[in-house]
Amino acid sequence: LTGSIMAKINFMDYVHLFVIYLVLVILRTSLITFSRPLLRLLVHDRRPVTLPEALVMSWGGLRGAVGLALAIGVRNERAGGKISKLDADRVLFYVGGVALLTLVINAVTCPALVRKLAITKTPEVKR
Repeated sequence: LTGSIMAKINFMDYVHLFVIYLVLVILRTSLITFSRPLLRLLVHDRRPVTLPEALVMSWGGLRGAVGLALAIGVRNERAGGKISKLDADRVLFYVGGVALLTLVINAVTCPALVRKLAITKTPEVKR
């Protein structure tokens, strides 16, 4: 799968991949940040979700397995021939690329973000 797809990917596809990744990070951060009032309803003590917690949820949310499975299906089936082979290959490239970037960038930098935001510090009241 991968070798034949990579031969057809050009420089602009990589630029588009990085733009897609940045837009997804911005959208996810916005969605979680603005959903904080609703997220407090999911906590048993109704404690509000803090902004640092929302940022970690946004940054730590890895996307990949389901999207990759769907992209492989699109690449193989091509909607019964309605999608060109090149477009199907690009779908798989973009989805796989976003999954890779979230693993390489988000997963690696998430522990540093947690430390920087001091999320794991014991509150003064509990000390």
